[in-house]
Amino acid sequence: MKQTREEFRQCIDELRQEFEQTSKISYLISNFIGHIAENYSTKFPFILEFIQNAVDSVPKGQKVQVRFCLRQESAQYLLTIANNGSPFSVTDIERLCGITKERKGPDKIGYKGIGFKSIAHITDHPQIYSNDCQFEFNRSYHPAPENFFFFFPHWIETPQIPAFIDAPSDWVTFALPLRDDVNIEELTQELNRLADEKASPALLLFLENLEELEVVNLLNDESLRIYKQSDDHEALVSSIKAIKGGKERTLGSWIVTHYPLSLSSKPIPPEALLEYENKRGLKKRDGDGKNTAISLAFRIERAGETVRFVKKDGAICAFFPVGAGENSSG
Repeated sequence: MKQTREEFRQCIDELRQEFEQTSKISYLISNFIGHIAENYSTKFPFILEFIQNAVDSVPKGQKVQVRFCLRQESAQYLLTIANNGSPFSVTDIERLCGITKERKGPDKIGYKGIGFKSIAHITDHPQIYSNDCQFEFNRSYHPAPENFFFFFPHWIETPQIPAFIDAPSDWVTFALPLRDDVNIEELTQELNRLADEKASPALLLFLENLEELEVVNLLNDESLRIYKQSDDHEALVSSIKAIKGGKERTLGSWIVTHYPLSLSSKPIPPEALLEYENKRGLKKRDGDGKNTAISLAFRIERAGETVRFVKKDGAICAFFPVGAGENSSG
């Protein structure tokens, strides 16, 4: 059942009061800082986290669009991240605050809001807007200890919603005013890599629910939108198209397959899995890997009814591991 604006507001107020009045916060802070240090080594880990969270928010088969927009508002740089996934619920709020211990689901990757809290690297004032749900975390309200403010949600009154929240009302929008110490050039480069026409197809190919990814940089008036289309006659074939400067072109077509390791007649040796985990910095939790699958994408060209693998720039792409077997694709 859809929750009302008043129910969201009550949840926000109750969570804040609970944290202020109990000793939970000491555990949460230490847990949060430990997870941040343990799980992330890249400078802007939140970028892929937000894409994954949008994909995780919807059932298998529902298509998701994600839009990044970098701009300047007054004297401050601002990054907004919007998606048309499932709207926020009370449980989502609790997860972001760090009190929900359950994982998102058996076929989901995100866990306990840690990915969201990785934005502590870039902002002191994240805001969330989703239908009748509108709240923020603000360091100025809780300046100490470090990152204390990330456990205290505050309701945003409707007249205070900024004009730059221009996504459709049924989208989820995260507004991240950037701190002065954020290197805008490095962030721009990272967003450019996300929108790189050679690298970005992999995200759409392996994240099955991800249909469209857009990166808009209003600082230099550049934008790139990439999206995929499945072949009407061949479910395994996906074509990726890009729109840049108002011009559309096809980046290529791929056959995508998902190979559950549990069905393999020759299981991957434990030492090979361990080497991969160490190389990627992965950490297993209990139950992980039982339904692990490898996803493979093969670049192809079609001429009438003839299909051939591309020899030039036709390397096989692989994504490993992916959530939980049949319910995951990247």
